[in-house]
Amino acid sequence: MVEEISDFGLSHGVPLFLPRGGYYAFEMIDHGAAFFGSLLSGNPRYPMIPGGSDDPDNKFGKLLIYGEGEFPFEKVKPALESRKELPLIPGLPSKPTKEQLSNDRIWRAQVSKPRRIGTHVREVNELVNDLRQKGTRNPALRYLERLQQKYY
Repeated sequence: MVEEISDFGLSHGVPLFLPRGGYYAFEMIDHGAAFFGSLLSGNPRYPMIPGGSDDPDNKFGKLLIYGEGEFPFEKVKPALESRKELPLIPGLPSKPTKEQLSNDRIWRAQVSKPRRIGTHVREVNELVNDLRQKGTRNPALRYLERLQQKYY
């Protein structure tokens, strides 16, 4: 079905974009989607329930780490404070500053949201390369399988 929707869109000059599908939509790239995305509302917090959340444990949200998955800030904070580097995302620093690690608004604006977008761009670029240059079948599914084997 995704193939038919993608074909229809392309026949009218519009690629299939799944803007809030996250990793549920990631595999759809194997079936014709041009891109997928995650919620980037611009709010300082992502609501966990309708109406928002004031949970202090949620104010930093989650960090998407290339090749590893998505993790709550509190789980990755100790490693980042010990100056562990994040995977390379062109144009973004790989080591958060102390100020970024201590202020949720700065963290979201300067680290987590830019890294989420950059990580998705890196993933899609590699999928395209795997498909076009290496002939890998279903590269998005292969990527998700590697994440699952490694972290779930």
